[in-house]
This record gives sequence, C-alpha cells and structure tokens, in this order.
Amino acid sequence: MPKANLRLLHSPSGLFHKAECSVCGERFYVLPEVMEFKEDLVKQFDAHLHNQHRRQWDASQKKNERIADESRRSQPVNE
Repeated sequence: MPKANLRLLHSPSGLFHKAECSVCGERFYVLPEVMEFKEDLVKQFDAHLHNQHRRQWDASQKKNERIADESRRSQPVNE
C-alpha cells in the first residue's frame, strides 16, 4: 500500500494554500486570509489520514508517542 503524503499544488496565493493527498487525490484548500494557513492545512491532512488512510495515521501516532517518550527520557532530572 503506498504511503499518503501531502503534495503541494501551484496556487496564485502561494504555497500551502492548495494541496492534495498523493494516494487518493483528495484536495485541501486554505483561504489566503488565514494567518496560520500551513498549520491549518496540516491539521486538515491529519484528519484526512485518520478518516481515509487509518493504518498510516495509526503508525504516525505510534511514532510520535515513541519520539515523545525518548525526548522525556533524555531530559535531565532536576533534584
């Protein structure tokens, strides 16, 4: 099964205003007025992975948890 990625598309408003899923082609749009457009687009894609590509979403959640655990373990303990 191919891995879904967020593919940016050309837009007159610039990058991160229009994108699509590399597997199923579903498109995502963010209005140019939105200040946090990159963050909003990534949130939309994360929701898309959760609904349409669940195995990949589950794997990314496990990876994020593992990275967070490793980060917590590497921090020095203050006494």
